[in-house]
Amino acid sequence: MLTDIINLFHEAGNTIFWASATAGTTLFALRMLTALFGSALDVDDMDADSFEAGDDHHHEASSFKLFSLHSIAGFFMMFGWVGLACTQQFAMPYGNAFLLAFIAGAGTMLLTACIFRGALLLEGPGSIFRIEKTIGLVGTVYQRIPAHGQGKVHLMINGVTRELLAQSHDNKPIESFALVEVVNVVDHEIVEVIATGKDKA
Repeated sequence: MLTDIINLFHEAGNTIFWASATAGTTLFALRMLTALFGSALDVDDMDADSFEAGDDHHHEASSFKLFSLHSIAGFFMMFGWVGLACTQQFAMPYGNAFLLAFIAGAGTMLLTACIFRGALLLEGPGSIFRIEKTIGLVGTVYQRIPAHGQGKVHLMINGVTRELLAQSHDNKPIESFALVEVVNVVDHEIVEVIATGKDKA
C-alpha cells in the first residue's frame, strides 16, 4: 500500500502537497479566527460550551480528542507545507518527502489536540453553566416580562451575574426590577419564572 501511495506522489508531483497545504491552512485559519471571535462555530469541540455541566465538562476536558476538525486541519496544513519544502527546497525524493511530511502532520495534530485539551482544563468554574441549575434561584427582572411574551432576568450563578430570557410561568406580567424565582426551564436559554411578591429594594 505504501508503494502505491509513493507511486501516486510521483505521478501527481507537488499537486497533492499544494492541495493539502492550501486546504489545511485555509480551514485552520478560519477555525482559529472563529474560535477567537466567538462566532457560531465549533460543531465538534465547542458546541454549547456555555451550557455544559461541570462534571460533564471536566470529563470531556479530561478525555483526549486527537481527531477533531482543528487537529485534522493542522495535519493537512503541515503535511502540505513540509512536503513542498522537502521537494522544492531540498530536492528530496517523493518517498522521503512523504514520510517527513506525514511525521510533521501527525506531530502537529498531536500538538493541536494537546493545546485545546489544555485550554478546556484552564476554564474556570464561572464559565461553566448548566441552565437546569437555575431552578429555585431568585433573580431580578431586567426587562419587563409580558403576560404572553418574554423579558429578561439577571441571576447570580457561580458568582457571575448572567442574563437570561424569561417568561411568566402563570401568564401574569412581571414588571422590571421585581424579584422572581425560576420554576422551570424551557430550553437552553429561556426559563420560566414567578414573582416572589416583593420588589427589589
